[in-house]
Amino acid sequence: MNNPLPIATLFGGIFGFMAIALSDLVVMERTSTRVGHGESKADISNQPNYLEKHSY
Repeated sequence: MNNPLPIATLFGGIFGFMAIALSDLVVMERTSTRVGHGESKADISNQPNYLEKHSY
């Protein structure tokens, strides 16, 4: 009988990299649209845009 450990680690690594890649996409999209945790559009429009450079 074959050892299932190498197959499990292969798929675990593949799914781990997929989770990291998908999480990165979500973070980049939420950062660009300034949506934190499911806020409404009115709440988002009242927030300051921290990504814009301000001249103080």
